[in-house]
Amino acid sequence: MAKEAMKTLIALQHPFLYLPKPIPSTQRISLLPHETANKNPNFNRMRARKLQAKAAKGFGGAPATKSKRKADSDEEGEDEDEKLPEDVWNRITRRILFYVGAPMATGLVLVQILGTVKERGIWDVPNWVPILTIFVFLSASTLGVAYGALSASWVSDREGSALGFEEAQRNWAEMWREDDDQNK
Repeated sequence: MAKEAMKTLIALQHPFLYLPKPIPSTQRISLLPHETANKNPNFNRMRARKLQAKAAKGFGGAPATKSKRKADSDEEGEDEDEKLPEDVWNRITRRILFYVGAPMATGLVLVQILGTVKERGIWDVPNWVPILTIFVFLSASTLGVAYGALSASWVSDREGSALGFEEAQRNWAEMWREDDDQNK
């Protein structure tokens, strides 16, 4: 024990942050990228690059070229993106809220029940059980976002089934069919 304490004290005496010459107070050190922009000749080229994003899968046709989109939106006064019908949007939102909220609420209730069971001494719950419960139900909640969007009917006239298995299969195939068509 004493040997380890002595090694620690010796290690603390080593000057890790020793600077042989102090930094002059007139010299300014900048670590921010926007302050070094003028010194870097490639900065303007790097800054000029723009991100290229594609439309979300399943919610639009093949992307039009930039000039065609601009011409269409100027002539017709429409937005660049294709709009979802209001009833389809509401249906997707309700399903996402359900498929995210139900597993999350179930997981929180189960963790609360496990805590109560352990406090009252009914069962000595191992520490890994609540952690696994949180992991499983929050993972299911995360997957609920995707399944909620896929299980809703994307056709305005059709409501779809309660759990949406048929719609999810149909929409999954449609989404990948559109992706294959865009890549050709």
